[in-house]
Amino acid sequence: MDFIGHYLIAVLVGFAVFGRKDWKKVLAFSLFALLPDIDFAFGLHRMLFHNVFFAVIAGVLVFAVLKFFRIEKALKYGAFSFLGVFSHLLLDLGKPGVAVIYPLFEKAVYLEFYISVNVLKLTPYLKFGIADLGKETLSFCCEMERAFLSGTTTAILLFLLLALAVQKIREKNGGNNLG
Repeated sequence: MDFIGHYLIAVLVGFAVFGRKDWKKVLAFSLFALLPDIDFAFGLHRMLFHNVFFAVIAGVLVFAVLKFFRIEKALKYGAFSFLGVFSHLLLDLGKPGVAVIYPLFEKAVYLEFYISVNVLKLTPYLKFGIADLGKETLSFCCEMERAFLSGTTTAILLFLLLALAVQKIREKNGGNNLG
């Protein structure tokens, strides 16, 4: 997933989960969705910070710091920090995948989703796999992540914008169904 996509998707999820009232905090804490890509600087891209342990550490650390300074809603922002990092992992699960439980397991886990189109029906497929994160894989991966907005990012952003629009319509209708 590209850099901007990770951030924008975290912002939209933040608005959907926490509302638009705290929009400045949502924008700030969405930056946690960018943290996992720092592992590129250490030569361990999609490994060192692309795992659930890092997501938990980020969330607990934010919670502890905010709690120490007696900041209200420390748990909320700790949870959102965790979700920001975790959303990055989920969005990078496409091939070549991420080392989800690194350093316990150094291979990448990936999911592929595609739809087979036949004259008579559409058939969705979900493929789970494990792969090595070799130099060729990582160079391909990093080239794709430098793209401004990939097709996948654009599709996800459109879907989330649609979900926010539906949420807004429901709010206007007093929480009732759209009909």
